Order: sequence, then C-alpha cells, then structure tokens
Amino acid sequence: MDYFCGYCKKVHVELLQIANERKDTRIIFLQHPVLSESSKLLASMVVAANMQNKGIELHNALFQVEGNLNNDKLKQIIENLEINNAKLNIDMSKDEVRNIVSLSSFLANGSGARGTPTFFC
Repeated sequence: MDYFCGYCKKVHVELLQIANERKDTRIIFLQHPVLSESSKLLASMVVAANMQNKGIELHNALFQVEGNLNNDKLKQIIENLEINNAKLNIDMSKDEVRNIVSLSSFLANGSGARGTPTFFC
C-alpha cells in the first residue's frame, strides 16, 4: 500500500471490516511507497510512529483523511494521536526505519506487486 494511493484509501475501510468480521482472515499491510518521495516519507513516519506504539493508529488515520493530505492535516493527526513529534523526527532518520521500509517494499516487489494496492490470498 501507498498512503497517496486513492485505491488503497478507498479499500482500506473494507479490508478492516473483513478482518474484524472473519476470524480466519488476517491483514498485513506492507509499505510499498511507489508513487512519490512523499510516499516514502509517510511510510517512514508510520514505521517511526510504531516505535511509540502509534504506528497502526497513524496508518489508519492517514487513510481516513478527507480530501488531499497536506501538512496542516498531518500535523493535526500527529497532535490528535499524541505522537511525540521530536521523537518521531529523530526515529524517522534512523537506518532501522529506512531498512524496514526498504525491506517491506522489497517483499512487495518480490511477491509480484507492481502497483498499489496489491492483494495476496
């Protein structure tokens, strides 16, 4: 998935609903930021937010944004989720975060994902 992918955004709610309704289904989101440098930035931000145990909350909030995502909306999301912005910025610059995003995208590519969203059963 890519946070700037309109199709990813559109299907996100349905995926969560399926996972909640079915006990035999688990959803694993792989970061696959293919649309822009901003996509890579947001993917890194979500991974870094996970270091504050806020990754899934940020992930879900990004897909719930009405209209286009901009800096003001992003700042509001971070504030609403009570994410420590200073720590977030520090963590985003860590090799560990870059490696996780790269590995996730590598796994997506290796599995045959050529765009977003891609689904595997």
